[in-house]
Amino acid sequence: MTLVALSTPKGKAAIAVIRISGPNTRGLIEHFLSQKNLRPRNATLCYFLDPQSKDIIDQVLAVFFEGPHSYTGEDLCELSLHGNPFLVQTVIDLICGSGLARMATPGEFSRRALENGKIDLLQAEALGQILSASTKKSLLNSQKILKGELSDKLLKLKNNLNSLLAFLEFDLDFAEEENLPDLTPWINGVEKVLANTQDLLNSWNQGRVALKQPTIGLFGRPNAGKSSLINSLLGRSRVLVSDIPGTTRDFVEVPLKLVDGEVLVIDTAGLGIPQDQLDQRAMEKTRELWEKVDYRIWVFDLNQSFTEERTLWEKEVSTPPDLCIATHSENPGHWLQYTAGESIKDLELLSTKNKLSTDEYIAELENSKSALLSGGILTVDAKIGKGLEPLLDTLNKYLCKNTDDESSVFLVSQRQYNCLSRALVALKKGWSRLKTQPIRPEEIAFEIRLACNELSELIGEHQPDDVYKEIFSQFCVGK
Repeated sequence: MTLVALSTPKGKAAIAVIRISGPNTRGLIEHFLSQKNLRPRNATLCYFLDPQSKDIIDQVLAVFFEGPHSYTGEDLCELSLHGNPFLVQTVIDLICGSGLARMATPGEFSRRALENGKIDLLQAEALGQILSASTKKSLLNSQKILKGELSDKLLKLKNNLNSLLAFLEFDLDFAEEENLPDLTPWINGVEKVLANTQDLLNSWNQGRVALKQPTIGLFGRPNAGKSSLINSLLGRSRVLVSDIPGTTRDFVEVPLKLVDGEVLVIDTAGLGIPQDQLDQRAMEKTRELWEKVDYRIWVFDLNQSFTEERTLWEKEVSTPPDLCIATHSENPGHWLQYTAGESIKDLELLSTKNKLSTDEYIAELENSKSALLSGGILTVDAKIGKGLEPLLDTLNKYLCKNTDDESSVFLVSQRQYNCLSRALVALKKGWSRLKTQPIRPEEIAFEIRLACNELSELIGEHQPDDVYKEIFSQFCVGK
């Protein structure tokens, strides 16, 4: 059946794109468009007509892709029309009402691309990640997978195993029982595939971090300036600010765009002595968040004792913060070097000679578990929005920038990790039995075949239908 769906977001926009794919695509063009014979891969300006009344519904830009040279592998047409929701729905209703097409389900266009050999299952998963990526690192990795880099690696592993299996079975079948062939080359071959599989499996840890939207928690006493800092970072008044302590009772989450991605900043209730039962519950939530966020910033008033601030977080939370922000500074944008015993006024006087550049701070941060171990205190004036550039740069480098080998590609789903884990288990068993006497050829071959089957399932050569449903259900309808 031919599919139709809106491929752009719902709502008013300058342009909306409707995608049509399937065996009746040409018939739909003949039925609804004023221009009948569209040249493949050429944009044609024409009218979309009501076939009954012959009324013009809209002027559209139509691009026809002849199968199999299309995204889905079928005849496909994309109509760009004015982005009025009522107009878009009118066009879709007319197409579906003709009986020549039906509404697509989520991810159904991409599923047809998979079924028609235009992409494999790994590339399909990468498409989903491209749509949801919140960091540059995640986006670049998904683009690599879409180009086939991960598939190529896995196919190479599978082909190596198939070659080993063929030679192994040949030698063992034709060798006399008392004169078995030298298995050293096959042991070495399996060891090499084992090592490559383990390296790829290890990339899942990197993938889990990159795929998750980084979270930043702002912590500190009531009225330390956390809400003002969020408003300054966003450039607008998003969070209520008041001189009354305890204004923030429940945490507030706001997205913040950085150079290489988007992070989620969480404003929390101040820690200290609770004023009432509600205040106490708010502080309990703050302590829970401390354990969950990826990056912890302690915000404090520069006019207060830093020693008391340190005593507070040592009492309230389990680990030191990753960064300290000193608000109400007359000299914002400076890194301060903290030395035990110094008062905060001393730090302000020493700021000029002791400040760290952003690059120096990042280098020290990477070599320590806590910014405070290397003197990570940044001064800002949140009310007027000064001193924020070093902070934004630090957050971008620490949470979004790819510090790993940019040429590598990593796994992007639990399904991929599970398949590769099972392949690794089978390979280890096969490798172990190659080195165990007496040699049992059928057991060795069985384990290597198991590993090959897992790699085939990983790529999508053999996959249950419910796995396809799970993957494509997370896509939007028009993808």
